[in-house]
Amino acid sequence: MNAYLFVFNRNTSVDYNKLHENIKSDRHISNWWHYLNSAYILISSYDANQLADSIRSYYPYQLLVIKITKSNYQGWLPQDAWDWISKNVPYQ
Repeated sequence: MNAYLFVFNRNTSVDYNKLHENIKSDRHISNWWHYLNSAYILISSYDANQLADSIRSYYPYQLLVIKITKSNYQGWLPQDAWDWISKNVPYQ
């Protein structure tokens, strides 16, 4: 499994509840994190290209999907966000 950061522009014409429901039901995403309004961390066995293609099937707008690891990261988040990252994002 790999972890990816999925980032997108907020657009008022997009139904973000529907996007969230699609992410939750996407069979290629085994787990997800959504502590920031315009970003998710997604856990998937897909590579970045495959995952972006899957997301584009229900979110056909500008997006970025990039692989992440725990080897080099930093930020300011609540403790439960760091706990999720520690448990789910691989070191790779």
